[in-house]
Amino acid sequence: MGSVIGNKAESEAEFTSAHKCAHMYRHTPRHESILQGHMDHEIGERQKVLVTEESFDAQYFVAHNKFYEQVLVPKQPEFTGKMIEVDVYESGKHFLKGRPVDHSKPLTASIAAPLLKGQVSGLTQVTPNGQCHGATPTGCFSVDRERLKTIGLGLAVAAAMLALLLEKLYY
Repeated sequence: MGSVIGNKAESEAEFTSAHKCAHMYRHTPRHESILQGHMDHEIGERQKVLVTEESFDAQYFVAHNKFYEQVLVPKQPEFTGKMIEVDVYESGKHFLKGRPVDHSKPLTASIAAPLLKGQVSGLTQVTPNGQCHGATPTGCFSVDRERLKTIGLGLAVAAAMLALLLEKLYY
């Protein structure tokens, strides 16, 4: 008898779940008609967007405006990772399409120039001819690893001596 009740509860849960899904699908066309034009007011606007990735269909680059709405832009390699200005000319359910403004040029979104593939950020390298590669607030510098090891060892010995001295004084 317990298994019959369990099965009945399971079937009621399945029915309720199926009923909720059917109810949602009945309302979907109405929601679609409401959502279809929710970004139409942006057509004709000029917006700054950051190009981040390639679209799923590989026909456009995906950019985002200040509201993080998706704006599809033409797939031009110089746009990747850049901030560009576009005129919005079309809107869809979840996207806008924009044309780059002719007189504007793509801007790099960061202060520093992008790193080359494989280059590690935060390191400064000095070439044999004395040129500095990498940016630091204080300028270019180089580090002598042997000197750092000696300083580290000296600090470790000083800390051990201080610990022994404090132990003798307080115990």
